[in-house]
Amino acid sequence: MPEIKNIFNEGKMDKDLDERLVTNGQYRNAMNIQVSTSEASDVGTVTNILGNLDIFPYIPMYSNSTVPTRSSQLAPTAKCIGCIADEKNDCFYWFVYHGTKSLILKYDNDGNIIFVFVDVTNNVLEFSSKIITGINIIDDYLFWTDGSTEPKKIDVKLSEQGTHQGGHYNTRIVVPKRGINFNTNFVATKEHVTVIKKAPKSKLSVEPIYAVDISATSPTDIPGAIGDVGLIIFDNYIPNGTTFRENDIVKLLDDNSANSIEDSHDLRIRILEDMGEFQIFSITIQIFKYKILSRRDSLANLGVSWNAELEIDDAQIFPKKFIRFGYRYKYQSGEYSSFSPFTDNIFKPGLFDYSPKKAHNSAMENNLMSLKLRNFIAKDMPLDVVQIDILYTESDSPTIYIVDKIKYSDTANVYIGQNYMGVGPSSLHKTNNWGANLYEITSDLIYAAVPENQLVRSYDNVPLTALAQEITGSRIVYANYEQNYDIHTKPILLADIETRFTDNQYHVNQYIHNYTNDRVQNGQNPIPTKQTIVPYLGQKSLKTIRDYQLGVTYLDEYGRETPIFSSEESQFKIKKKFADNKLKIGGRVTTQPPSWAESMKIYVKETSTEYYNLALSRVYRAEDGDLWLAFPSSERNKITEDTFLILKKAVDSTSLIESEAKYNILAIENEAPEYIKEQITELVSMPVGNSVINAGHIVHGANYPDVDSRYFDIDEQTYSNQFGSPKHLNTIEENIYVAFKNQEGEFSSRYKVTHVGGGYDVIAQTTTNYTVTLDRTFTISDANFLFPDYPTTETTAGEVDIAQGMQVIFYTGVVENKPEFKGVFFVKINSDSVAEKEIVAGYDTIATYEVLETAQAYYLSDNDATFPNTSTTLTSNTSIDTTNVLYSLNPVAGDGETTPSHGATNAFEEWNELHHWGQNASSPNPVFQGATPGPIGGFFIDKACYVATHPAGETNNDDWDYTNPANNPNHVLGSDIHGDYTNLDSDPPRVTSPKFGKGIYKENGRWYMELSFTMCGDNADPNNNRGYKAIYDTDILWNNCNKGIIWEPENSDLNRSQYQTLYGGDPDGLATVIGRIRSGSYFKFQNQTTSTAFRINGVTKQKRYNYLNPISLIGSSFQFAVDVGVLNNGDANNGWTGGISGNIPNIGMTGGFKQAYERFVSPENRRVTYILELGTQNMGDIEINTGGQNTTPLLDLIDADSSIAIQFVDLKVPYETTTRNIISNNPAIFETEPVKTADLNIYYEATDSLPLLVTQKNVERFIPNAAVITCPDRAGVMHPFEIDYVVGTNGNLITAAYGPDLIAMVGPISIQGPLEPVRLHFTREDDSYTTAFVDMDRTEQEQIAGNIQPNQFYIESNVSKNPFALSWFNCFTFNNGVESNRIRDTFNEVTLDKGVKANSVIDSVYEKEKRKSGLIFSGIYNSNAGVNNLNQFIAAEGITKDLNPTYGSIQKLFQRKDDLIAFCEDKIVRIKANKDTLFNADGSSNVIATNKVLGEASPFAGDYGISKNPESFSKDNYRLYFTDKQRGAVLRLSMDGITPISEYGMSTFFKSRFGNDAILGTYDNNKEEYNLTHLPALGTISYKEAVRGWSSFKSFMPEHGLSLSNKYFTFKNGIPYRHHEGTVERNTFYGYHAPSSITVMLNNEPSVIKSFKTLGYEGSQSKVEQELSRVESGYYNLEEKDGWYSDLIQTDKQKGSVNEFIEKEGKWFNNIKSFRQDSSDARNIDTDEFQFQGIGKAMGMIVNVAVDPPIYGCMDQNATNFDPDATLADNTLCTYVQPPNPTIIGGCMDPLAPNFDATATFDDGSCVYVPPTIVYGCTTPGQFNYDPAATVDDGSCQPIIYGCLDPNALNYFPGANIDDGSCLYNTSFGCTDPQATNYAPLAQIDDGSCIYIGPPIFGCTDPTATNYDPSATSDDGSCTYIVGCTDPNATNYDPLATVDDGSCTYPPVSGCTDPTATNYNPLATVDDGSCTYPPPPPVNLFTLRDINDDDQ
Repeated sequence: MPEIKNIFNEGKMDKDLDERLVTNGQYRNAMNIQVSTSEASDVGTVTNILGNLDIFPYIPMYSNSTVPTRSSQLAPTAKCIGCIADEKNDCFYWFVYHGTKSLILKYDNDGNIIFVFVDVTNNVLEFSSKIITGINIIDDYLFWTDGSTEPKKIDVKLSEQGTHQGGHYNTRIVVPKRGINFNTNFVATKEHVTVIKKAPKSKLSVEPIYAVDISATSPTDIPGAIGDVGLIIFDNYIPNGTTFRENDIVKLLDDNSANSIEDSHDLRIRILEDMGEFQIFSITIQIFKYKILSRRDSLANLGVSWNAELEIDDAQIFPKKFIRFGYRYKYQSGEYSSFSPFTDNIFKPGLFDYSPKKAHNSAMENNLMSLKLRNFIAKDMPLDVVQIDILYTESDSPTIYIVDKIKYSDTANVYIGQNYMGVGPSSLHKTNNWGANLYEITSDLIYAAVPENQLVRSYDNVPLTALAQEITGSRIVYANYEQNYDIHTKPILLADIETRFTDNQYHVNQYIHNYTNDRVQNGQNPIPTKQTIVPYLGQKSLKTIRDYQLGVTYLDEYGRETPIFSSEESQFKIKKKFADNKLKIGGRVTTQPPSWAESMKIYVKETSTEYYNLALSRVYRAEDGDLWLAFPSSERNKITEDTFLILKKAVDSTSLIESEAKYNILAIENEAPEYIKEQITELVSMPVGNSVINAGHIVHGANYPDVDSRYFDIDEQTYSNQFGSPKHLNTIEENIYVAFKNQEGEFSSRYKVTHVGGGYDVIAQTTTNYTVTLDRTFTISDANFLFPDYPTTETTAGEVDIAQGMQVIFYTGVVENKPEFKGVFFVKINSDSVAEKEIVAGYDTIATYEVLETAQAYYLSDNDATFPNTSTTLTSNTSIDTTNVLYSLNPVAGDGETTPSHGATNAFEEWNELHHWGQNASSPNPVFQGATPGPIGGFFIDKACYVATHPAGETNNDDWDYTNPANNPNHVLGSDIHGDYTNLDSDPPRVTSPKFGKGIYKENGRWYMELSFTMCGDNADPNNNRGYKAIYDTDILWNNCNKGIIWEPENSDLNRSQYQTLYGGDPDGLATVIGRIRSGSYFKFQNQTTSTAFRINGVTKQKRYNYLNPISLIGSSFQFAVDVGVLNNGDANNGWTGGISGNIPNIGMTGGFKQAYERFVSPENRRVTYILELGTQNMGDIEINTGGQNTTPLLDLIDADSSIAIQFVDLKVPYETTTRNIISNNPAIFETEPVKTADLNIYYEATDSLPLLVTQKNVERFIPNAAVITCPDRAGVMHPFEIDYVVGTNGNLITAAYGPDLIAMVGPISIQGPLEPVRLHFTREDDSYTTAFVDMDRTEQEQIAGNIQPNQFYIESNVSKNPFALSWFNCFTFNNGVESNRIRDTFNEVTLDKGVKANSVIDSVYEKEKRKSGLIFSGIYNSNAGVNNLNQFIAAEGITKDLNPTYGSIQKLFQRKDDLIAFCEDKIVRIKANKDTLFNADGSSNVIATNKVLGEASPFAGDYGISKNPESFSKDNYRLYFTDKQRGAVLRLSMDGITPISEYGMSTFFKSRFGNDAILGTYDNNKEEYNLTHLPALGTISYKEAVRGWSSFKSFMPEHGLSLSNKYFTFKNGIPYRHHEGTVERNTFYGYHAPSSITVMLNNEPSVIKSFKTLGYEGSQSKVEQELSRVESGYYNLEEKDGWYSDLIQTDKQKGSVNEFIEKEGKWFNNIKSFRQDSSDARNIDTDEFQFQGIGKAMGMIVNVAVDPPIYGCMDQNATNFDPDATLADNTLCTYVQPPNPTIIGGCMDPLAPNFDATATFDDGSCVYVPPTIVYGCTTPGQFNYDPAATVDDGSCQPIIYGCLDPNALNYFPGANIDDGSCLYNTSFGCTDPQATNYAPLAQIDDGSCIYIGPPIFGCTDPTATNYDPSATSDDGSCTYIVGCTDPNATNYDPLATVDDGSCTYPPVSGCTDPTATNYNPLATVDDGSCTYPPPPPVNLFTLRDINDDDQ
């Protein structure tokens, strides 16, 4: 027959068609071949393929090593998990993971391999065996994401610089701008590679310099002449207040002046020189040298006390602004972080000054002079930060400005010091640069504003994970991302208010942090100092009459923040009564934080609207008795008729009105009501009574005032006589008013007269009684006022019974437009008792008082006690010894005492004598011989010395340590120790370092009086429980020292009895008097010439010791007594009662310790001082009538030798108001009630990020340096004399300046038993504090071991549930009830903002959210403009887009031209990027450009997706290839849409081959093939676009692949291989050889029967088998050659092969041989069997019978007589065993049916089924409530949560559902060490009671450890182990290893490694070629195989 040729010109496989229908030119199967077709020819040339080459060099581990060590760089188990080509830079990157090591490597076109990033521990890159699903490159930045970890990026160039090219060391961070390089040796951490960048977490430290009024003194009088020079001392110098500098101009005003220093001054001086700071006692003073510039001409001789103020010429900055500062980081990548928390508002009010004349509160101006910002370089700042932007914002403005940019390069003027972490120059610098960590602001010049979107960027919402990633529009887009966290237990907060400062209301100690230039230059920390808070100086506080609520958010380590959680427990309301306090919020979170959280923030909710303060100008009585209030017209816009006014402060008062005092506005008039403008003038005042008619009085029978009547008569004659003029009452044209007045001066209501009848008749010239008609009926109250026995109005004699001395007064009224009615408006309110007393009384000028109680007060004064002393004596001395600074003490009234003492020989007797007030029999004190009888003790105005103050409160001393008093808390017996007598028996007695009372004095514009009661409490009496126990019994010796009763004069039996007579026999009279000493009371001095009463605005109570210091007593004296056996059994000869030779030290008494003790506990040693704050009324103007016309100034009188009566009075408000209703300089202040608001969930940021667990990095954020350490929970913990503060932190080791007294906390460290927790407070400079428990056990151990100093201690690391206090405030308070939040308190001025707003509040469970169909995008990147916002994910900007969830989850993103293609599971979607679709009215659409980043999304036609195989994606220009496993399809997306390329002859194949493994798609640019790898079912198969089909299978199975510069690379075991390499053996992949094969169909003309006797092929070298024995075969086979051969020729009848071809005339031929391999194969072929399936019948065969005679036999293996030796079949000889007839059994053959019949042979359709029972429940194994019987999951699954379930346990966890045995109980103390002899297995808390055989021996107790110590009884955690391979089956088994490190390797296992083989061995690691396969289906085909041929 003719020759038939098969030419493979189509070059593709077809597995879909029936074998008989395969198109000529296609083939059935191919492996490792390629078909080339020459141009203009249909000839297809089949060749094998070139192999690939390993391009990874062997790099030595060390430079001097000669041993290849690539295995140390890439282990055999390494895996490439991602790669990307950088075509711009002609290189590619790949990502490698192997175990604990991860790498990023780079290959460039020069063949160089570069280690880009090495992570030896995989803690940074966090790679896993999962494929990285998204990789992109922007310039030098490499971005990637894997769907499991944080999205990451690196700067490739800098990473290369930081990576050792041996690949053995972790990559170092490189920051050229900060001098950080590889040698700096900072290992890169996770924060350096994440897309999200950390923002600052702490606020700036603020050091404001304020302009404040301070007081000054001068050692001598100010010189008189201009130009004179002198020294001046500022003795209440405030360290962070005004710091005067050279050439500053200072104004001085005499302290006694009634003027304001703002309005006038006495002189001006220029500062010439700063002489320095000095410390006198606890007061810091500053001395300056000055020169007088000007002086008031009328200035008299000056004293030494001054008010001082810096003369400011526009020197203040931000005077009318509330300002706050923050900062942000700029990273070396150009990315900016979000903002730090901003500081609190920096604003310093002045002294309260709100006058209606000014119509503004001048105190509410910012007195800021300059400002220093510190600590923007923090310990937790990332190393790649290269710039700090100082930010500024102000209230009522949404804009944030950049003040300056602090760069690391900005360093100059260096000083020696240590810089942060040793980075850069080891130096510190001056201000305004990086090295100084300090920025000073001296002007209000602000730079450019930051972009508006930064204002809503609280944090960057970078996804936690993202599966897909792409770059579009210069932004990075993530899809199928995860955000939020799980919080299953709602946080619970507790909150309430507490005082902002530490002491009482008025004289408060505030801790401030004092910085000086020296400390800054030396690198030291700031030092906190106490600042005395000036009364009425505005202070930060919380607005009262408001509701508050706290909320909490949790933050992860990168600053991602949850919504705000709040709870009812955090709600509280602040009442009005706290308006004069300085408040802050304290709180505590009671629930456990989530495990992922690093820190928390606290927010405050306070949503009230704005409010206003109004200063009252005048008050007027309305006609109806209500009140008209006049306010400046500038205040008009503050109120409407719907407004409520709240009275906060009374007129001429400096104290809060605590009552509600809330008034509804009845009317508002812009002009004065006519009633007010009417000037009322008294016309006549006439007596009225019940006498006869001719007496001119009201008579019986005439009309007189009575209830319900508007009329009464008066006698005209009496009126005329009284008036004294002919003007008749009925002829007066003006308005007439009438009222009655009693003889006590009290008034009835005033009535308007509407008509006067009778009287003088002009025509008749006659007169009759006047009949007066009133405007309203007479009231009952006025009837009671008029008639003493009302309702009886007449006597029995018929006379009108009017009260004696009653007068009737007529007034006339004339309307006048006075100047006082201009510039004001009028508000009408109801009058009540509060208004009458606090408003009307203050503006009335006629005042009467009722004396309630009287106290006789004397005066005790130490001579010249006005200046701080270091010592003083009890002698009388009127001169000042300035040399020795000694001042005399004269504890008597004034200077009248002429002898040292009146018979007294020591201080005890001196005070005892004084306390008897002149009744000392032996030597009466003439000064106090006034009272009869003279009481023991009493009141005196206090200017005397004292030696100690007793602490406030009441405590017991039952825990007093009598044997070692030094261990006792210092506060138990006294505080503020500042003086003591060094020798009480000396004459004169001497006291060292005392303090003095101040008597009556003025301070900061306010007057004060110190009123003391001395001889306080009862005498020492062993049988009296009301006093001290004066016996030696140590058990009760000090028991009552702190009882409050001994400090309460009114409760003392002694005082009550002494004063009973003086108070009319009332035993409680003294208590009544003392009860009057309270805020709001009034008092005056008896016989003062004016009616002025002084209001007590505040009271501070102090307990003072007169002469004996308690600490000195119990210190050396008591110890001395103990040392000599003083307290032994009460022996009369011991030191208790006397008998000691010599004086007791520091006491100077020979009477034994008993005498010293009794004198200490004596009432003579105690006095209670009431410091009365009196306001601005000038007490210096008060004069006392001393008899006749003689008057004496009060301040002179009290120095005389007599007492004065202090009268406590009740203010009686008079009726009438006169024209003297003038504007007060201290007016009443009203506040408007804010409008009720909706329940808005708006919270304000109140803290920075508070760590939950203290670490080395964040400790300074939790406890900053200079934080003041206190221990409010425990007495005596802190240093008694100093402020203790933090000077250093190292993790949870705290170093204090002094250190808390641990012995005072818990007793001596050596004691046994559980150590009670001690919680310390760490107060910051902004008044906030954090708390932490001292780790007593660790501190004890480290102190014993000598590892830490006494001033160091450890704190517990977990601080998540510890109390805290906030610095947040929303107003300023002035101690007088006024609270302000507005500049100058004027309308429309700036108000104090409350901080950064947050309204993302959640009340439900917060859960992690998987946005499978969502996209989220970043800010923009523009390298030309230097903009890199790729880290900015601002949620408020609408940066998300969601696709239709029916499309399935997004698996892959790709940017194609202007579209972003989203590959979803079930759809491919086109998303317009920076464009959108505009639809017209007719339904047509246009694409327009917009600023919308992600526009309209539209799916492509076709129901295809990418399933969950994003790794199958690959691209060739605009063609995108991918698979859809769910639909068994391979697809191409091109410009014409989606095409299923698997339909090109392979659809059936792919639908059956996709499994669960990854499907890797790569594109080979060199061969223009899409390679698809899928193990094990598919291997690798190539699609070639040129033939539109699948060309061949490939033997290489890559982990990843890519094309670069027309070269194709794949990766195996993390190593890159370059393909199509001619230098390696063909078909050699990854070092292994593989065959090529092609399976073709010889199916030309299927209808023709064909006979094949030979098979030929045209091509290259055929395979040659060596044959040396049969020379007749020719010379060609003398040498074996590799080449093509046919290993299988098969029909349905027979198999054969052509093992070699013989070349004849350029063609290759050979015979078909038997498939058998024995010598008979050649004779055993039946050519007839090759006639089927298109091959046709063979016509015969050539056999050499002589050589190989045939053997006939049955060759059917199924036959019973099969002949295995037969070579020629004679099947007629075959015999067969006939099978028995089959047994037919019908039944159900479905195993799932309940009636399944296993014996059935055919299914007869009888199966029946029972509907399944649906059981709902949790079907997820591992869940807490998993139900194995459940068939349908109902969503009820609950995770297993371990914890303590016992509600009675200390650590009860209500959120747990499985008890883990962790419960702790109060009673479960005991020994928890199993090594101890008394080990208690049930004990939960070790109480230190463990007993060991001998002392505990610390060491390693694990027998498997290398350092096991068999003698150790307590494991100290020091065990070490040998790590290695512990598997005995491994080749590297280490029998010494105790810990397996995962390094085990195993010997190779030979076997079949092909999963498709029948003998596949899954344990085999080396393929030994033994694989066997099932026979293929019977087809007529042949296979050609070729090895080592040139590529065609």
